[in-house]
Amino acid sequence: MIYSFDHAITVPLICCKNGRLSVTSLKREDIKLEKQEITYSHEVYLQSDQGDHHRFVNFPPDDLGINTGTMDVYESKTCVTPCHAKGKVFELIIRQNNIANCLRNVIKNNIEQFKIAQTLKQIITNENISESPYIFVYLWKQEGGKCSVLCFTDKALLRMIFANKTQRGKIVRGMIEEMLQEYDQKEKITYKTDKSDTVKHQKLTLYPVDYSDDIKTLVNTLEYKVFISDLVVGNVVKKRSLCDFIENAKLQKKVRELEEKLGL
Repeated sequence: MIYSFDHAITVPLICCKNGRLSVTSLKREDIKLEKQEITYSHEVYLQSDQGDHHRFVNFPPDDLGINTGTMDVYESKTCVTPCHAKGKVFELIIRQNNIANCLRNVIKNNIEQFKIAQTLKQIITNENISESPYIFVYLWKQEGGKCSVLCFTDKALLRMIFANKTQRGKIVRGMIEEMLQEYDQKEKITYKTDKSDTVKHQKLTLYPVDYSDDIKTLVNTLEYKVFISDLVVGNVVKKRSLCDFIENAKLQKKVRELEEKLGL
């Protein structure tokens, strides 16, 4: 994303206007990169729920955060094009953590609107409920070894889920409606009762070209200008569990707190 902005490469933004998906362009200021202080998974896990953990209980970590005084959080996906499904160009695989975090993102940015009960359909059709960039999609083209990037807003993702006609889509919509009902009744959403609990796995495969002719036109004309080698900075960690990073960050935070308490 930063590489695209730095090299004047247009980043398409798929948004939801009047209940329909449309394509515009993402601007640097849309994600506040002029004040960039970017953190990644293990740090976002520690910081993103500060101040709203009472509303969003034991929510999963986000992929990326941009700290502009508050932590703006995002998801990221890497997709290969063409995908295995003929004519679909690429697939976007969404899991339970992505769905929960997306809904949280919409609510956080529209607290006043959610003082009135909302359904999934009302969220995507109500223009008074704002949307924001949410999922950065990195498209790797197998032929030629080049890539491109685009972005979906939180409401655009919810719009595709709403329109998905599969049995899995129905299950995911039910999950979203249950979270909305809990928020309406208790002004909070509980992802996990206890941090050590597990959440039932949900996987939904979305083919964005199915939901908008604009997206189909976009991906068919998308230019792949960036070599993958251009994006690699520093050494690559070949094998390291994300859990190791999270636990290490938590321990380092405890060490800093003890040092401050002891005046070291």
